[in-house]
Formats: sequence, C-alpha cells, structure tokens
Amino acid sequence: MGPDAHVPQRAGVHLPVLLKAGESTPSLVKVTAMSRRWEERYGARVASVQPGIVEWVVERAPKDWDDALALAREQLALTPSDVGTAEQEAAALMRSTTWYLWWD
Repeated sequence: MGPDAHVPQRAGVHLPVLLKAGESTPSLVKVTAMSRRWEERYGARVASVQPGIVEWVVERAPKDWDDALALAREQLALTPSDVGTAEQEAAALMRSTTWYLWWD
C-alpha cells in the first residue's frame, strides 16, 4: 500500500489525474470530468484512488429512476459492472452511499 496523501476537499475531484489512477483506465480526463459532474449532482466526493480503482462517497444518491438509470449508463461507459445490467446498476445506485469503479 502506498503513502497517504492529504489534499484539500475541493481538489479531490482531480485525484484520478493527479495520482494517475492507472494506465488501463479510460481517459483520466474523462473520469475527472465525470467526477466533477457527480460531485455537483450527487455530492459524490473522491474518497480513494488506487491504480485502476476510484471510489466515491455519495451524499445524495439518485432518488428518481430515470436519473439513476442515466447515471448507471454513464458509469457503465467507463467501467464494467459488478452488478449486471444498467437497470440492476441503477437500482443499486439508488441505495448506495459509495460508488466504486475499477479497470483491469
């Protein structure tokens, strides 16, 4: 396990790029852009970055089915699902306070 880093809370959205979350990730610029969007919409803050893994802590999970489904599709465009279909992912997102994306 690598060293811990302390960064200002507002800088957390940039952690995937700053820490180079992994060569196998999709565009880190895209992950950072989506992270900023999720922070604004859901209060999702980057909690952990490891090679090929980013985890968020979520203040406001989506409550509306259409919103959750759109979010699931956004996340599935970045990473495979641990849950299954977009619909199954959306249902999980509606009751989750953490999001975890990974890349091989």
